[in-house]
Amino acid sequence: MELEEVGGNRWFNRELIRKVGNGLETYFWKDAWITSVPFMESFPRLFTLANCQDVKVGEVWERNAVGERWGLRFRRDLFVWERELVNALMTRLERVVVGEGVDSWSWKPEEGWVFTVKSC
Repeated sequence: MELEEVGGNRWFNRELIRKVGNGLETYFWKDAWITSVPFMESFPRLFTLANCQDVKVGEVWERNAVGERWGLRFRRDLFVWERELVNALMTRLERVVVGEGVDSWSWKPEEGWVFTVKSC
């Protein structure tokens, strides 16, 4: 029996979250890395309009002489209501700083984010 068969559709993957270091191994839209739900599910409209749906967090985080910011790109100019979605997304991103080190997986159910058999 596979892990996925025990608790339903993709239960094991839903219990993991990405901890971002440099963001080069974490998908911005497809991985759960700020909340337990990937942005592609939280913001499906923006995901549909994204220039690159397979972009990594470290590729969206832009650093230059002026400072650092999130450089989201979309296929077309956004309608007013879609810009409101971007504002909601930016609110979730406002405290995130992409730094050094590698990205890693963490186990959500356990305090301290460490996997134990008991928590599984």
